[in-house]
Amino acid sequence: MALIMKLLLTLLLLTSPALADQLSYKDRYQARLDEWMSSVDIYTLYRSSASVNGDHKRIHVATFDAEQGDNKTENYNKENCKIAGDLFEDKPGVVVKYWCEPGYFRK
Repeated sequence: MALIMKLLLTLLLLTSPALADQLSYKDRYQARLDEWMSSVDIYTLYRSSASVNGDHKRIHVATFDAEQGDNKTENYNKENCKIAGDLFEDKPGVVVKYWCEPGYFRK
């Protein structure tokens, strides 16, 4: 629901300059940030933790959010995330798993 509200706010900002004047700086900044985030393919690399008492954790390793030129390369960050994960995982003695998820880091 929050995502829908943010998208509606962004749409209103783009179509109604008078409304944009009434919104706070924070709201305008958030709307533009949301618009930018939806236009860039963002991926985050995670790894599992070594098991301690059977407890596995999902650990943030890196976030791939580069803009590639005119941003026509949709999978630029996804491919780089996958390559990095494969390189980490292929090192001798590594027992944890690496994987990529779309978007910025989430707990």
